[in-house]
Amino acid sequence: EEGVFRLRPMDAEGRSARFEQMRPRLDAADEAQKRDTIVECPAAEPVGARWVAQADRIELLARDGQALKQLPQVAARTAGVVNVLREENGPAGSVLWMGGTKGLVRIEVAQVFRPATPFAAVLKATGVSEGEALTAEHDALSFDYVAIRHQIGGGVVYQTRLTGLERSWSEWSAGRARHYTRLPAGSYRFEVRARDADGVMAAPAALAFSVRPHWWFAWWAITGYIVIVGLAVAGLVWHRTRGLRRRAAQLETVIALRTAELARQNAELVRLNQLELDEKTAAKLGEEKARLEVLRYQLNPHFLFNALATISGLAVRQPAAARAVARQLAEFCRLTLTRGRYEFVTLEEEFQMLQSYLEVVRAGREEPLEIKFDLGELARTERIPAFLLLPLVENASKYGRRTGDDLMQITISAQRASAEAPLVIEVANTGTWLDDGADHGDTPSTRIGLENIRQRLARLYPGGHSFTTQGRDGWVRAQLQLPAAPRLD
Repeated sequence: EEGVFRLRPMDAEGRSARFEQMRPRLDAADEAQKRDTIVECPAAEPVGARWVAQADRIELLARDGQALKQLPQVAARTAGVVNVLREENGPAGSVLWMGGTKGLVRIEVAQVFRPATPFAAVLKATGVSEGEALTAEHDALSFDYVAIRHQIGGGVVYQTRLTGLERSWSEWSAGRARHYTRLPAGSYRFEVRARDADGVMAAPAALAFSVRPHWWFAWWAITGYIVIVGLAVAGLVWHRTRGLRRRAAQLETVIALRTAELARQNAELVRLNQLELDEKTAAKLGEEKARLEVLRYQLNPHFLFNALATISGLAVRQPAAARAVARQLAEFCRLTLTRGRYEFVTLEEEFQMLQSYLEVVRAGREEPLEIKFDLGELARTERIPAFLLLPLVENASKYGRRTGDDLMQITISAQRASAEAPLVIEVANTGTWLDDGADHGDTPSTRIGLENIRQRLARLYPGGHSFTTQGRDGWVRAQLQLPAAPRLD
């Protein structure tokens, strides 16, 4: 009940005989194992271990009953039903003797339980060796491989890959050979790896080799092809370039002749166009000059008559006033008679001429006349065609006198809001607007002066001006909007 004991006799040192416990009391599992045990014996190593022979196996058990090793089945089958077990020391280590129904078997424990063979793939190639360069007409290649695994149950499966031909590994298979024929030129590496039933991967094996291309794909052959093609292309380019140069020379001759002919024709067209332009310009100049002369003859005789009559009337009664009117008349004549056809004057000069004109007009009137000039700083140096505003001022003084109240007012203004804004000129007088052909007393409206202004603006500012007239709230207003630069052709 307390375990297994043995009696140790008295030894040479005088120690008395005693019982020593060989193993402790067995539990229920040990009792069941004990019932299955045929025979057992103590083992030298490890301490407390024992050999146990059962009906179907022979095992080395630790002190706690855990199985440490199991003898191969061949040993049990050779001895038959074992009924005697004994371990002793031999020359090469522990020796286990087994006596059975078939005889006596001697087992060297160290040889039975040698370290296991390493799990690695072994590769053998037929038709190629490591690093060999095969010809393009090489024989069929065979790769045989195996991975030895000493374990109970389960098999070994393999995967292969021929790098340079196959991108991925093959499926796991128990097959142990691969064959290839007439591989294309290139570098290759055959690889194989193994896996056992427990999923343990073996050390892989590999063999590298290469296949040379056919001679017509060799580097020296390709170099020759390149040289031949280059020479052919160079010859073709030279021949084509020579033909193109010859053709270019012919075309250059034709182009030179044609260019000379076109130059002569163009010069003739320019000459004819210049003649036509000169004729048109001369005609326009004559027409404009005639208009200006007519306008000048229309304005000057009537104006001079009135001015001289005013001076004559003032000479006796108001000599100083007569002299002032004479000076204004002289200044007006100087400004009008010295200006050419296309002379452009500043607004400041134009306003001086208009002021002289209106002073002469006011001196000859019995009714009061109020004159106001408003010239902005940005507009003071702007240039406009000479006499452009004189017809408007003359109409204002003439028709405003007949259609307005006793106190007549004339306002002349010129403004430019900014350097980019248009020039705005306005001539306004008190009175009412007269329609075309209207007659107000002895002052019929002919619109000759307004039409002359429109024609001059159309020629000098084509599409870039505005000229409007309107009568409202007891005032008649004529407004011009002009760009900065007039057209002089």
